[in-house]
Amino acid sequence: MNEGARQLDGKNLKGSAAVAALAGAGLKVTRMTVSRWSRGKSVPDDAARDVLASALGIPVPAWDLEPAVPTAKVSRPSKHKPPRGKPRPPPSPLSLDMPTAAALAKEALAAVQMLQIQLESSTLSIEGRKKLGDMLGAAIDRYAKYSGQGAPEKDLVNSPQWARLSDMLVGALVKHPEAARAVQAVLRAAR
Repeated sequence: MNEGARQLDGKNLKGSAAVAALAGAGLKVTRMTVSRWSRGKSVPDDAARDVLASALGIPVPAWDLEPAVPTAKVSRPSKHKPPRGKPRPPPSPLSLDMPTAAALAKEALAAVQMLQIQLESSTLSIEGRKKLGDMLGAAIDRYAKYSGQGAPEKDLVNSPQWARLSDMLVGALVKHPEAARAVQAVLRAAR
């Protein structure tokens, strides 16, 4: 699935309602085509993307990006009945395939890219742009968290690792008192 498919699916345009809405915007497609787009089985061509952008607000580049919101896959028990005479296995519970931190980071990065595109191509009011900016900041924070790049500087300089590193640097400069004082001054200023 791609971001364009996720957004189209979220519009809840099904069957003939979808075809009628797009026909009103000048795009003649079948129900099957819209279904394949919303399930991510195919993507619209450039002309259709332009119409989808103007009619439904789905940005043209969205069809080339990963979904901005994680989609959980649900596996259900099989409806297949085993042959008679054999004991039936217990029904399997529903299971969710939980995304990894790398997958969450990738999805957050896709959200960042989508929001940047929307901010650049948008003719929103100042309030709308502020809201998109806030959403962009949150997406950047999520990306930093899941990619392991989100350690704020204050947490770093107050950590035990920082204290050990500072002591090691100053200790290594014992034979060079002037350099040791300069390094200590810089380390104190970082706090």
